[in-house]
Amino acid sequence: MKTHFLLLINFFIFLSLLNLSAQEIVHDKLILKSGDIYVGEIIFKNDEIVILQTTDGTRYQFPFSDIKEISKSADIFPTENISSNKDTLSFPFCAFLEFTGGVAQAKNKFDLSPNSQITLIFGKKQLFNKGFFIGGGIGYNNTSLEENNSLNFLPIFIRLEDIPIKKRLSPYMTLDAGYAFALASDYSGGTMTKISGGITYKLTYKTIVFSGIYAGIQNFKGLLTETNANGTFSYEGITTMKQVGIKLGLQF
Repeated sequence: MKTHFLLLINFFIFLSLLNLSAQEIVHDKLILKSGDIYVGEIIFKNDEIVILQTTDGTRYQFPFSDIKEISKSADIFPTENISSNKDTLSFPFCAFLEFTGGVAQAKNKFDLSPNSQITLIFGKKQLFNKGFFIGGGIGYNNTSLEENNSLNFLPIFIRLEDIPIKKRLSPYMTLDAGYAFALASDYSGGTMTKISGGITYKLTYKTIVFSGIYAGIQNFKGLLTETNANGTFSYEGITTMKQVGIKLGLQF
């Protein structure tokens, strides 16, 4: 009887261990040099890149030079997606390349005219462990006027951006504020402000494409023309250029 009892106990212990091992799931764990931790399954790896798929099916591509450590993580109840190293204050560096196209109008200077801008921005993302970015940018803004003329400015500004949801497809909002320098001697620049919003799509760990719409205002000084009941008058003055359009870009 005692032998049967011990065998029964051992059988239940064996079943418990078997059930525990069945629940245990082993994951690949990547620790990046930035301090972030990604958990999932490595589906491709060579000397240059590692591609990891998280439990929700999202795939991330990492340059091998960005990885600090690769290990195995065995959790009975694993987390579903990505965890962050809360003990590491990480402020990853990134850059933006943007193209905007739309229309602009300035009172007493020109009516609706084609407007475009190319912009390069550098700064820090993921501030305070959130999808917040702060940086500085410089661009080239062109407005095509009549008779093959154009009005050109060099905007220099501070960029604030917020991505409130951390998913592969996420919304974003930005605010630019700075000063636009005129590139013609007969004009002088002025302050500028631009807001935009749209959608970001994460291609890899570092690379994101985005699109959206924008609206902005910019002051400048130059030769203006005003027409009223007494005739047409030209004078040196300050006006505001209003801009609206669409934006496309790449974060890397």
